[in-house]
Amino acid sequence: MLRALTLLSLVVLSVAWGGPAAADPLRTHGCVACHTTDGAAGPGPTFRGVWGTDRTVTTDGATHRVTFDRAYLERSLRAPNDDVLEGYPPGLMPAFDLAADQIDALAAALEALAPPAEPPPSGPLWPMWAGAFLFVFGHLLLSSGAVRPALVARLGERPFQGLYALITGAGLVWMLVAWSDAPYVHLWDAHPWTRWLPFLAMPVVMVGLVLGYTTPSPTAAGGEGALDQPPRGVLAITRHPANLSVVAWALVHVPPNGDLAAVIVFGSVALLGILGTWHIERRRLRAHGDAWRAFAAKTSIVPFLAIAQGRARLRLGQLGLGRVVAGLVLWFAFFALHGWLFGASPQP
Repeated sequence: MLRALTLLSLVVLSVAWGGPAAADPLRTHGCVACHTTDGAAGPGPTFRGVWGTDRTVTTDGATHRVTFDRAYLERSLRAPNDDVLEGYPPGLMPAFDLAADQIDALAAALEALAPPAEPPPSGPLWPMWAGAFLFVFGHLLLSSGAVRPALVARLGERPFQGLYALITGAGLVWMLVAWSDAPYVHLWDAHPWTRWLPFLAMPVVMVGLVLGYTTPSPTAAGGEGALDQPPRGVLAITRHPANLSVVAWALVHVPPNGDLAAVIVFGSVALLGILGTWHIERRRLRAHGDAWRAFAAKTSIVPFLAIAQGRARLRLGQLGLGRVVAGLVLWFAFFALHGWLFGASPQP
């Protein structure tokens, strides 16, 4: 159900945030995750038209005025809490140890941003809600026992799969594209410690995704034949490794993004993973009865629970060294390209 989520999110987010323009240093270093370039509100102050202007900052408890120039930019990058901008709490911005030529490139990009005539209007939030609803409940409705068999009988298996991908993919695209135009609604201050959550979790998440999608499993689409086999590899940890990895990916990205639009996106992905897991459990039980009960008795949804209860035994060799390495390579690729693709630095 969630097999294409990671790749599709990568493509859509890259397009929605201007992937081909990744040479922009503001995107490469993740600045646009918090700072807008068009005057709109965001977690941090906008960069539009700030070059050469005076700003009120607090330094060692004293308030004074500074000019936004290269020297101020370098101080803000290397020690962001030394000069805290009025109206913003300390500790929100991480430090960046950039080379002189990188700071020069950032300075040139900021200097080129002319002052806006007025802040640009933001779009409404309802397109995000509508896309999220279609993405989550389109998956569940189309794969339900009441709808799927009837559509397969009328259309055939392959046309149904195409319709399924079209509708659910449209919901994901709609939600993500609407995200780029959604208003910024502040919910909480994303403090620096929250950035450690995705930093520490994502290597495990990527390994879990690879293991989940490459290990034969009765919980995977078309994998019911594996019910006759004893649980192997990652299935000893959890019988839903792919879904739970996607849920973990979404949940660890919520605390560092304290605005409503981000909560809608990541919350929708997490909700689909949770409801999808419940949905698969019900469908397999209804379709396979005792065979599914026997499989479930040897495994668990909660990671490591079956192992702790003595119902399963983890054999590391069954995980597959190649799968683990592939997951770590995938994580490293996303880590290296994160700023380029999503405009947000993955570093804590």
